[in-house]
Amino acid sequence: MDEKALKVSATFILAILMMTPEVAFATSTPSSIEIFVPAVTNSGGSVIKLGIYLLQNGTGNLNVNGASSIGNDTLYSSLVAFYTSLLLSDKDPFEYDARITFESNLAGIEGPSASLGIAEAFYILSSGKQVPPNLYSTVITGAVSPGGLSVMIGGVKEKASASCSAGAQAFALPVSNYFAEGRELQNQCAKIELLPASGVISLYSLLMGFNLTNAYPPGGFAYPPQVSEVMGKAALDFLNKSASFDRSLINSTEAEEIMKQLSFGRNYTAASLAISLYVSAMYNDLLNNYTSLEKAKEYLSGLNYTLQQEKRSLKEIEYSIVNGSSISIPALEAISTAESRLWTAEQYINYGMNSSTLNETLQYASNTAGRIEAARTWIALASLNWSGYPRVTIQQVSSSLDAFERYSEASLNYARAISQDMGSAELDAYIAELSENYEKAVSLNASSEIFLKYALLSELNSDISSLIFSINSQSEESISYYYSEASTIFSIIYSNILRNGLTTIVTPEYMEYSTYSGLINETKVNMELSALSWSIPILFLSLQQGQNISGSGIKTVFPLESILASLMIVWTFGGMLSTFIALASYRATRKSS
Repeated sequence: MDEKALKVSATFILAILMMTPEVAFATSTPSSIEIFVPAVTNSGGSVIKLGIYLLQNGTGNLNVNGASSIGNDTLYSSLVAFYTSLLLSDKDPFEYDARITFESNLAGIEGPSASLGIAEAFYILSSGKQVPPNLYSTVITGAVSPGGLSVMIGGVKEKASASCSAGAQAFALPVSNYFAEGRELQNQCAKIELLPASGVISLYSLLMGFNLTNAYPPGGFAYPPQVSEVMGKAALDFLNKSASFDRSLINSTEAEEIMKQLSFGRNYTAASLAISLYVSAMYNDLLNNYTSLEKAKEYLSGLNYTLQQEKRSLKEIEYSIVNGSSISIPALEAISTAESRLWTAEQYINYGMNSSTLNETLQYASNTAGRIEAARTWIALASLNWSGYPRVTIQQVSSSLDAFERYSEASLNYARAISQDMGSAELDAYIAELSENYEKAVSLNASSEIFLKYALLSELNSDISSLIFSINSQSEESISYYYSEASTIFSIIYSNILRNGLTTIVTPEYMEYSTYSGLINETKVNMELSALSWSIPILFLSLQQGQNISGSGIKTVFPLESILASLMIVWTFGGMLSTFIALASYRATRKSS
């Protein structure tokens, strides 16, 4: 946390560190744990102790106390840390309550840079893992994103200095900060060990003494053979359709790469590349055939007619499913993904009809056509025979989406608080767009609307995760660590889903595409974040089968007691807004198929 805080003397903090009893190997999950986080003050910095408490038989409530006011960025980053860490432990966060106590006389707390340490504490408490022996001699700083990645923060030099003066043996920080400032920090305090964490999971390993100096590659994730068959057929269809616009494309390097991916059995990657080629070929063909904006918008209107036909066809499938007693997980995912593609196509049509330039309108037109074709592929997947796969009731799906809705609300509020700190009109407009999508999602309450709700909330969380990740410095070194961390986190979520008796087909495809060597590293990580976001509702579903959680809700409780202190904690992201432009570009092109 970057802060103006009541200074805690280095001598007092050192005493706390030395007096903390040695932690034995836990045989049961403790209900509370202590962590230490640094603060930036007017005179430099200090170290603050936090008490983290996890209570069973709760409803997802978080009580933050120790100050008379809590900033939104502190509040919602802590809430996201709570929810994400329990999901990583295969626990339903809405069956627990939590409390965070800042054990200092602070009038106010602002900023999310305690959230990485808070997430780590909740992960240890909820997973039943051994409390790392080094935890109480380590000061932890950094923000955390939905999904569990670390996020770059400011004021690290002051925080490292305060930790060193307090007698800490180790200083844990986001890996992005480490690669940006690590050498200088080590020179500043040679006696302290720096622990560069790319997320909650790697931080636990580092605290346990496993210093992972090299990034580890993502693993493979298989999906059913019938999915591979449909995607392989789609890849060839899109390649042939591309060639119908330009015959030379059949012998192009792009076509060669598509066939190469098919030969490797990476059919989703091949389909994604093929539909991108199709969109590009169509755009060039439209440029050659449409010379006026009026005619281009007439063509776009024709696409809108096609879109509405596809939406009606999809609704017929959805109505037939919700009138039954249950649905297979693959069909649920495939239909929801088709809804996502048609929703995006509809947004492109709206943008194109409001565009004032020919080229832009034609770009929206070609992308609209691509999304419609992609939706048809997913509808074909939904229509396969999934009789041998796990099935769930519509009521179970609805209940899991209620939980996912509350998780999404916390993530959105976190992003909203960040945007307010940054003071960017462009970012504020983007957050407003995400808020509109959230409001649309929560308004979908009919049984036949669960598929679109699933899609909108998944896309919302994907966009928020990508936005918060974009705050990190985009160095090649740090990106490689985040890439590996996101893969590890997904592996944990994926394994939890399988262990709980369900399955998932969409997210392994996204993970496959994230390993494609032709993508830049930032896009690879964003594909992994998409896979994580789309897997969370399935994880909720696997945790809550047969349960009715409609009565639980997110309630954050603020302390009423008066705290005798006058200074406020302040935290800043340090001007990392430039990468937001890259995120906007990524959103326009990701998940082609």
